[in-house]
Amino acid sequence: MAVSKSASDLLKDIKKKYGNHSISSASDIRKFDVIPSGSLCLDYISEIGGLPSNRVVEYAGEPGAGKSTLALHSMNNALKMFPDRIGLFFDLEQKITVDWMANFIDDMDRVYVLNPDHIEQATDMFKQSIPTGEVCVVTLDSIGGAPTKRTVDKSAEIANFGGNSIGVGEFARNAATLGGKYNCLTIGINQIRQDMGGFRRLMTPGGEAWKHACSLRVHVKRGPDKYIEKQPNGEEIQVGYDVVLKTVKSGVGTPFRATKYRFYSAQSRTGAFGVDRMDEVMRLARLSEVITRGGGWYYHPSLPDGKIQGEPKLLDFAAEFPDFTDEIEQQIRAKIAKGESIAGASVTFDSENAEVDDTEYLARKLDVDVDSDG
Repeated sequence: MAVSKSASDLLKDIKKKYGNHSISSASDIRKFDVIPSGSLCLDYISEIGGLPSNRVVEYAGEPGAGKSTLALHSMNNALKMFPDRIGLFFDLEQKITVDWMANFIDDMDRVYVLNPDHIEQATDMFKQSIPTGEVCVVTLDSIGGAPTKRTVDKSAEIANFGGNSIGVGEFARNAATLGGKYNCLTIGINQIRQDMGGFRRLMTPGGEAWKHACSLRVHVKRGPDKYIEKQPNGEEIQVGYDVVLKTVKSGVGTPFRATKYRFYSAQSRTGAFGVDRMDEVMRLARLSEVITRGGGWYYHPSLPDGKIQGEPKLLDFAAEFPDFTDEIEQQIRAKIAKGESIAGASVTFDSENAEVDDTEYLARKLDVDVDSDG
């Protein structure tokens, strides 16, 4: 239905004054693209097949759980989806190395590492960069490690109330607004803090504004299983471990879903490094019955004669023919896109550090009934 001339003129005037991204009809609201996170299992529990391209996402967890590596996997996939755009990596902890980043980023020339002195400076850099439309993904490393201008400029003897939550909150509001307008994914890496109240909540730095800005918050922690390999000199070293993830907040799907994947912090004999994609694809292929099993045989139309005997031979075939692995992954993603459930892909997340609603927490502290009108 055509709108009146005055409404059309209003649309033009606002666009002229505030830019083309400032207003649109409800029917023209941009749908976000879906960026693979780097973990097929995480893509499954997100329920949309990955990460929303114009929202804020958080990976929070203990040290050594692979948060930064998962963020680099996600960043690399965003760059592949938008080949004419760049990525920004805000290294507020001054810890990223080119060697580590090169393991997971295919085109290093399209990633720019920024080294702001404090979170307020990072916000100014973000506000200058995103409206250009040239940036498709931003990683902030990290929320908890971001100093403020006050702590940089003032003496360490001066008290700093509120930590960095005000500065992080300002960054979060800009990330949510500008990311939505200019289709830019923002990934925030965060730490967890010990809950001194004893209620095993998921405690993270950054304040409430950061949590509110996030459309997806993922708690990342080490699982119980470890992977140890014997070296040529006979020494046995741990090269990997299971990583368990839980969506503690989701604005794109059902929250509080959990899954796991194998993570390698050193090159394994199978060639896996970082998130073990091969293990994820083959495991979900069997669980989703993309690849079926009967006795010791595995069946799929793309296998030699449609079948192969034994899991080792299946994995060897998948490693030798990457196109086969890609085909299997796409068939799994097609099932995810249809909303099909994959039995066994979700796991139970240990209740330790599980998130508790603030109202429930306060009620426990005050020993009152949360349903009471008083």
